[in-house]
Amino acid sequence: LSGCVFTPKNCDDGVACTIDICDPITGNCIHTPDNGLCNDSDPCTIDTCDPLSGCVFTPKNCDDAVACTIDSCDPITGNCIYTPDNGLCNDSDPCTIDTCDPLSGCVFTPKNCDDGDPCTEDSCDPQTGECIHTSICEGEGEPPAEGEGEPPVEGEGEPPTEGEGEPPAEGEGEPPVEGEGEPPTEGEGEPPAEGEGEPPVEGEGEPPAEGEGEPPAGLEVTAGQTYFVIPEDNSVSFEVFVSGAQGTLSFQWYRITPDKALTIIPDATDATYTITEVSPGDAGQYQCEVNDDVLSETAMSPIFTLVVGSGVPMADLAGLAAALALTGLGSAWVMRRRRQ
Repeated sequence: LSGCVFTPKNCDDGVACTIDICDPITGNCIHTPDNGLCNDSDPCTIDTCDPLSGCVFTPKNCDDAVACTIDSCDPITGNCIYTPDNGLCNDSDPCTIDTCDPLSGCVFTPKNCDDGDPCTEDSCDPQTGECIHTSICEGEGEPPAEGEGEPPVEGEGEPPTEGEGEPPAEGEGEPPVEGEGEPPTEGEGEPPAEGEGEPPVEGEGEPPAEGEGEPPAGLEVTAGQTYFVIPEDNSVSFEVFVSGAQGTLSFQWYRITPDKALTIIPDATDATYTITEVSPGDAGQYQCEVNDDVLSETAMSPIFTLVVGSGVPMADLAGLAAALALTGLGSAWVMRRRRQ
C-alpha cells in the first residue's frame, strides 16, 4: 500500500483558446479566454476567444453608412476602403449632374447652361436635359440688311457739274452774224501745206488703250464671306485670296482689339485661319497681312467678324458697327500698303 495520493484536479475544458487553472483558495476551475491564441492570418477579421465555443473570426465592419460608396477591406493591410460610385446616385432629373461625395453621400448639382452671352436667357430642358439659349436682345447679332453700311455709288447724290443741264449761253445755236459766209480773206481757200489735212496715221494722237502705260496693280487681298455667326463649340475658318503676286507669299493673322490695335495670333501663318472649338472669348474681329518678297509689298485683307451664338459681346458692339460700315456682308474690298 502506498498511502495518500494527491492527484491534481483536471480543469481542462477542451477549449484551445482558454487558459485553464485551479483556484488554490477555493479549488474551483478557472477558464480565462486569451484572444492571442486565435489567429487566422486574415487582417480583415477580428479574432476573439469565446470561452464556450473557442476561437471566433468576425469579419471587420467597414460600413461607413454612406449609401453611394462601395465598402471593402484591403486583404493586405486590413484597412477599410470606401470607393465612391456615381452610378448609385440618380434623382431622375436630367438637368442635374449626379455625383457621390465619399463623406456626405449623393450630390445633385444643377447643370450649368450659362453660355456667357448677356443677350441670351439660359435654361435646361427638364425632359431632355439639353441647354436652351433664348435670345433676349432684339436685333443684336443679325447681319446688316442689304445695302446698309455700304458706301454710296460714285456720283449718286452729288450736285451737277457746273454748266450741266443749264440753258445754252447767249448766241449758241443762233443764225450766223452778219459777215459770215463772205469771201475768204487772204490765204483762206488755198491748198493745205504738206501734211496738213491728211488723215492721221493709225494710233497717232489717240489716247492709250485701257491699262496701257499704267503701273501694275500690285498685291491685292480679297475674301469671300467675312461675317460669321457660329454656335459655341463649333468650328469656323477665315480664308483670303491673293492676286497680283510675283514672289513667295507669307501670311500673318491678327486679332483686332476694341481700341483697333492688331494683336498677333501665334502660328496663324496660312491663307486660312481655323478656330476648331469656338468659345465666347473668340468673338470679335480678325485681319490677315500678306507679304510678297519680290514686290516688297504688304497688303491687308478685309476685316472678318465673328459672332459666337446668336448675340454680340457688349465690348465689341461699337467695333462691329464701325467694321460693318466698311466691309458689308460678303464684301471683297482690298486694302494695300507698300513698305517704305
